[in-house]
Amino acid sequence: MGFYEASDYDTNWAILNAVLAAGSQEALDVMPLIQTVTYNMYGASGWTKLNSDDDRDIISYDIWGVDYVAVDDPRFVRYGVFDGTSLKVSWDTSL
Repeated sequence: MGFYEASDYDTNWAILNAVLAAGSQEALDVMPLIQTVTYNMYGASGWTKLNSDDDRDIISYDIWGVDYVAVDDPRFVRYGVFDGTSLKVSWDTSL
């Protein structure tokens, strides 16, 4: 599972848990609980805690670039990962 799929999976679980906690499907009942639900949830993409703008507070990113196998054959390659928890980059040394 890639990062985007993991984030989608976690988003759905966070909404489901907020709906269950609210006992309602109404947005006005569910939305106030999202911060608490995501703070207490560690999902497929990591800790789902949100910041004050409702964006992920701690997140890891893949670092991608273009590698030319041949002059006319560019390919996207993952060069490393930024870990938002440790604030460190791990470079893929197998390239």
